[in-house]
Amino acid sequence: MQTTRVSTEEGEKKAREVGAIFMETSAKAGYNVKELFKKIARALPYQNTPNPDANKASMIDVTLNTTNGNNLQNSDCAC
Repeated sequence: MQTTRVSTEEGEKKAREVGAIFMETSAKAGYNVKELFKKIARALPYQNTPNPDANKASMIDVTLNTTNGNNLQNSDCAC
């Protein structure tokens, strides 16, 4: 099994660049795992949630019409 090590400074820098949470953990030793999940849970309510009304302008209504198999023979579909 290959082990890759990243310094704390490198991890913190990358997290800042991508707007992520950084925390040193070890699943093997159980170090900081619960704390990380708690930190994530606390951060969730502060995430930008999309406004449903803001997206209505870009939505369209779609109506699907079902056809029976006989009409498919007269179509130009190559399927």
